[in-house]
Amino acid sequence: MKILRCVVILLFLSTQCFGGGSVLFDGVDDAINVDTVSNDIQTGAVSVGAWIKFTSAYTTLSGVMQVFRCADDPSDNDINLQFGLWAALGSGALGAASIAVYTGTEWTSAVSAKTSWDADRWYYILGTFSTTLGEVIYVNGISDGTNANTTRGAGTPALVSRIGRSGNATAALFVGSIANVRVWNRTLTASEALESMLCADSPVNGLVANWPLWDSKTQYDLSTFNNDGTNIAGTGMIGTQDGPPTSLCNGGA
Repeated sequence: MKILRCVVILLFLSTQCFGGGSVLFDGVDDAINVDTVSNDIQTGAVSVGAWIKFTSAYTTLSGVMQVFRCADDPSDNDINLQFGLWAALGSGALGAASIAVYTGTEWTSAVSAKTSWDADRWYYILGTFSTTLGEVIYVNGISDGTNANTTRGAGTPALVSRIGRSGNATAALFVGSIANVRVWNRTLTASEALESMLCADSPVNGLVANWPLWDSKTQYDLSTFNNDGTNIAGTGMIGTQDGPPTSLCNGGA
């Protein structure tokens, strides 16, 4: 079990914690199977957030990397939280973070204006989809790109979800560290998006999965939905004590 190193900040009535750990993905075969969450986000609105840190600087010259992907073959309701352009799908954009949504006939993406990311630096990425407001990608709690699309496919549902790579293929592998992956079955507002970055124990409604990724063992889901993950890994997947700065704003409840 990992222990957070915390200091109470009385002014804001919160506890600032550093570390907690993360999982380091080698970009060769490392991934986490979180298939069961697919059933909780089959239709309509969805939000996905994660802390990430690249091993090497990520730019417009870098290849596509998946942080989270809910997709199958075939399926019509796919969702990606990714970096870069996946040319084969037409999702994302070079160098950008994006939330990509399959409408049932084509991919649409809200892509970040930011296209250059430092190595060894933590970033918080959150993507949201709404059937009325469209798609938004947030970088460090701030909206950085939108797409007006409000359609998500409702035919054949995806039953496969992965952290760190494509759904049912060894492709678009992430190279670097991932921590605190969370999934909601609703659209987070701008204020909730910021809160989800600042507070690891954010009480925002609709949380269907919360994987701290504190080590490379069983990836327990801390939400009430019990969507525990299973590692799909070679020797390169390791747990580290290097985690993002997080806060316990609600006493860890």
